[in-house]
Amino acid sequence: MSTRILYVDNRVKYVLSHRIPWLKHAREAGLEVHVTTLTAGDGSRIEGAGFPYHSISKQKRSNNPLRELQLVARLYALYRRIQPDIVHQITLRSILYGGVASFLVREPEIVNGVTGLGYLFTEDE
Repeated sequence: MSTRILYVDNRVKYVLSHRIPWLKHAREAGLEVHVTTLTAGDGSRIEGAGFPYHSISKQKRSNNPLRELQLVARLYALYRRIQPDIVHQITLRSILYGGVASFLVREPEIVNGVTGLGYLFTEDE
């Protein structure tokens, strides 16, 4: 059985524009690679590149704390379902939400990679 890694990014378009080489290298190194994003998006191009995409978000973005909490719960459920050995959380939002989910699961090794400053320092999306 190979090591299973789950990449958690914020948007499908970021995975497609920045992460596909990482995913390919991980697969070439013998890892079983899975992908999810925290905003809704069409993951068919990720799947077309040969990586399972797990859709957990029903919307683009929310400022509603209850909806965001539901997203954390869906991320937790995904961690439990696919049981990754490693979770690579790529954005501030995925680090925060994934940190809570992974703490509850207490199983995977976590790699956090902060990219950019996120929406915290912008006026618009």
